[in-house]
Amino acid sequence: MYLSNSFAITLYVPIFLIPIFLGAMRLIDLIDIGLVISCMGIAMMLAGPLVGRILKMYGVKIVVITGCCITGMGTYLQSNLTSEFIINNLFFSQVLKGVGTQFLSRSQYVSLANIRSNEINNASAMFNLILRLLAAISMALSSNYLTKWKTEFFSQILESYDN
Repeated sequence: MYLSNSFAITLYVPIFLIPIFLGAMRLIDLIDIGLVISCMGIAMMLAGPLVGRILKMYGVKIVVITGCCITGMGTYLQSNLTSEFIINNLFFSQVLKGVGTQFLSRSQYVSLANIRSNEINNASAMFNLILRLLAAISMALSSNYLTKWKTEFFSQILESYDN
């Protein structure tokens, strides 16, 4: 279930929070925000056949470890996201996160590998339920942190103007 949690966080939270951040902090128009977010989806789509081949050649462990590493690099590149961050800087990190997320999406194979074939429907439904639940929880928590961070950020701006 850890893999479904990491997949949920890496897929849903950036799609939910990056547009809010870019719109509120940088006042970027919706088309540019859509381009930034679509980089991740396009990278996922293009990486799909490659990930399938790697899965057949090397197995699940290599695919999941590679996905964690690639997604980690993309997340690290976005860890210094500020209001001065330019859209071009987001492109590479979004592409990395998209490719890494495609690798992590294969985690369902790991989760369902030891399930008997007559139980696969129930197990798959439970996996998807937990995936969606963890996505909702992680979006709620990250949205809460974004709200707190925005409040702190704007209060620091007001303090600097008062002095």
